[in-house]
Amino acid sequence: MKSTQAIRREKDVVNRPAMERQRLLDFLKNPSSYKHGPQSVRIIETHISIVALATPLVYKFHKPVNFGWVDFSTLEKRKDDCDREIELNRRLCPDIYMTDSAVPLFEKDGRLNFQEGVIVDYCVTMHEIDADRFLGNRMVDGGRIDDSEFPLNQLVNRLVPFYKEASPLRFDPEVYFQNVRQPMLENLPPYQSYPIEVAAEMLDLLRYFFEMSLEKHRRLFLQRMQDGCVGDFHGDLHLQHIVLPSQEHPSLCIFDCIEFNDAFRQIDRAADIAFLCMDLDYRGYRKQSEAFCKAVADALNDNGLIALQPLLRAYRACVRAKVNVLTSTNEELSPEERSACVNTARLYVNLALRYALAGTEKKAIAVVGKVGSGKSAFARFA
Repeated sequence: MKSTQAIRREKDVVNRPAMERQRLLDFLKNPSSYKHGPQSVRIIETHISIVALATPLVYKFHKPVNFGWVDFSTLEKRKDDCDREIELNRRLCPDIYMTDSAVPLFEKDGRLNFQEGVIVDYCVTMHEIDADRFLGNRMVDGGRIDDSEFPLNQLVNRLVPFYKEASPLRFDPEVYFQNVRQPMLENLPPYQSYPIEVAAEMLDLLRYFFEMSLEKHRRLFLQRMQDGCVGDFHGDLHLQHIVLPSQEHPSLCIFDCIEFNDAFRQIDRAADIAFLCMDLDYRGYRKQSEAFCKAVADALNDNGLIALQPLLRAYRACVRAKVNVLTSTNEELSPEERSACVNTARLYVNLALRYALAGTEKKAIAVVGKVGSGKSAFARFA
């Protein structure tokens, strides 16, 4: 993950093109900018993108940023990434994208438009998806979906052929293992400088768990690469990227893979599965998580996938914790929003600790500690 210096650099890069950003936002917010004439437009911004929800269509632009791990700093790079996003996401979600390539944004007589003039940017256009079709929206805190509704078979039938058909990727063994090891260990230290209120002993425990587990599974990681388990997969497989079928779209769809950095996507398939299982665990769907993991492992005849789950899920939980910690430093958030991010980060750290102490199986754990040390929060996942 990124250093404090890199985070400051990101903020500088984001702020630099503020005037152009505002001009684009003003254009996108205006319903008359679109040929289909939406009644209203809703804007969603992230560190790297601006998304305009102009029902029934969606327009996604990349911000002209370069954070090292993602580089959209030139017009050509943004076009290439839009093309790549469409190409890669059509592997698991072929119907969502409106075009086969990036859609240009023009400027003529000082005005932005989608029809003619000088090309000033590119975007991806998609069909808007009804909010209730996102599996993440249906699985909130273990309360809105039961075993009969969870799309276990559809997920397995969608993902298993995807993993089987992917071309194996093989790297120099030492380089590959360092690429697995380094992010896990580098993801932990910065927590000590953020207001996450996690005891240093817990972070030490996580570091020990990662170091010991990596050493324990070193041969397994390398053998899996030789066996063809490493490939060009999704890289960001969580519930909010899974779209349930509808009458118009009868197949389950998985979209929004990581297209901007090959290293984040070219991984062991066990890491892909771990992200989704961790998301299920976090939301209280542990039974569905284990059923899904076992079904995929059985279909792929891949016992090693299960052996790596505690380590890989703990890592994914720590990544989500850090994302929330970094988000909490955004000065544009309200105090309540920043507090919510910190609390969410703490819950993800507790989930990682549960994996470190108990793996993915049910076990009895006695939780002791001083008043206010986080016993109850940790016990939620124990």
